[in-house]
Amino acid sequence: MGDKRIFLTFCEYLCGLLASGLPIGESLEILAKPVATNTARVNRERSSALGATPATRSARAKPVAARSKHAYSAGCGKKLQRLSERILSFMKRGYSFSSAISVNGIIRVDEKLCSLIAAADKAGNLCGMLKFITDTEAEKSSFSSKLAGAILYPLGIILLAGGGSLFLVKNCAALGFKAVPDGVFSGLVTAIAFIGLFISAFLWAAFKAGKENPHLIFFSSLSFFLSCGFDLKNALSLVSIAGGLKNASLCASIIQKLSCGVPFSKSLVEIGGFSSEAVALIALAEKSGDLASACKTIASRISTAEKQEKQRFLRYGEPVLLSAVGVYVLLLAQNVILPFITDFEYML
Repeated sequence: MGDKRIFLTFCEYLCGLLASGLPIGESLEILAKPVATNTARVNRERSSALGATPATRSARAKPVAARSKHAYSAGCGKKLQRLSERILSFMKRGYSFSSAISVNGIIRVDEKLCSLIAAADKAGNLCGMLKFITDTEAEKSSFSSKLAGAILYPLGIILLAGGGSLFLVKNCAALGFKAVPDGVFSGLVTAIAFIGLFISAFLWAAFKAGKENPHLIFFSSLSFFLSCGFDLKNALSLVSIAGGLKNASLCASIIQKLSCGVPFSKSLVEIGGFSSEAVALIALAEKSGDLASACKTIASRISTAEKQEKQRFLRYGEPVLLSAVGVYVLLLAQNVILPFITDFEYML
């Protein structure tokens, strides 16, 4: 299991525990301890929680936490448990949750994800940000896994055909041929160059289709922080922490224009790069006072457009790739295999 997948699984289960009403410290303690498989022990935890004074919500969360911990341990193993222990130990020493994640020493966590969690710490909505991260990354991994599945079969054919041709050329003397027939080397290079260039173009197109849209991060993060109760300038400051270098410079420009009295929608027009539909929605939201919903709507539409683009690429990309592999095999057959067959017939 890769570091990123481990971290996302950790975020998913921690989000479930926080959503059930448990505080962050208690949630991490549950994740860090071995699962309570003994039914009596779980019942004792449940009854003690029901008798506890703090809150009924925390008491109701205990059975949910126990079940979540059981599924967590069964599915993810010791590395996730060690990660929870390490983060909990750092937090007991005074580290914030985001700082503890960045220096955990068990897995390597993307700086952008640490920035998002740090921003959520300031916003006071850690559970919402963990859900946002897991949903976003799940969509990315879904595209990557589908793309890998589309490439796997054609890649196998490419390696098999190319490997067989190279073996034939390299061992022609052992197979009874006096020499490599004329034109075989040039034909082999032509086939390899063709498939190499095509795969490079295909991977570049896949990268473009799967590339993250900075406007999607901008509007989704802004919607999140606005819904947490921050005003526009503070929300933009948090987005600059969460959204990477491109969005950081964008947020700085918008904050500067807002300080000069320029409306948010007009700032987007002056900066450029935003669709007229997005600007119109922001302008309407400025009048109605509901910027969070407008940003969420824009982010949803950008996300839908990205999903459709990825689906189109997967729908048409695989047949095109298979067609290119067919041309590659045809070139090998015509320029490598056929000359050997002709020489073999001449020898007979």
